[in-house]
Amino acid sequence: MNYLFWGIVILVCFYLGAQLTSQIRQRKKFQLHIDFEKQKIREKKW
Repeated sequence: MNYLFWGIVILVCFYLGAQLTSQIRQRKKFQLHIDFEKQKIREKKW
């Protein structure tokens, strides 16, 4: 019973951690994309 409980707790923690890291990665990618677009606009001005 105790082992099962801790196993579930650990799995949930891993699952939540994976979700968080994937969200952060997506945000970083999105930010990079925005920066890239800004850079393009700047180059057009020059």
